[in-house]
Amino acid sequence: FRSVAPAALPLWDTEWGYSSAWFGEGDPEGGHGAAARARQARLFVREMLTAWILGFPVAVLYDVRDDGDDPANAEHNFGLIAADYSDKPAAVAVRTLSRVAADGTAFEVLAPPAVGLHAVRIATPGGPTVVLWAEPPGTEANVGLAATPTSASDMYGAPRTVDDST
Repeated sequence: FRSVAPAALPLWDTEWGYSSAWFGEGDPEGGHGAAARARQARLFVREMLTAWILGFPVAVLYDVRDDGDDPANAEHNFGLIAADYSDKPAAVAVRTLSRVAADGTAFEVLAPPAVGLHAVRIATPGGPTVVLWAEPPGTEANVGLAATPTSASDMYGAPRTVDDST
């Protein structure tokens, strides 16, 4: 038996997404609640980083815009933006990651400094950018840095204070 597939078969990351309705259980606002939409945003950004790290030439997300406005309907809540074209947290988080990782040329997964903490260093023209996130949501961790960063932000681009006193 001889394979007809090329030795370096290209792989794409196709039609992936996260419905905020999946994370709204118990919330009266369902998939439109702040916690559900924040969880969707974290997962979208994590998937984008994963696709970049793995070198996928194409990553197709599902969906750019919510298909409807029912907070309990999963199909109505996959979008980066709401059905009325307003930004959901996922859109803001994706724009923030795209801005801080712009022109990134190399990605390095760093050894986790604590259980549940994940770190990726991105080589960018302005110097290295480090993306940190913790699982499960709400987990907090103190991280020691080799050098004081020039700036820090949350996943929505809001400035974060870095305490370099320790």
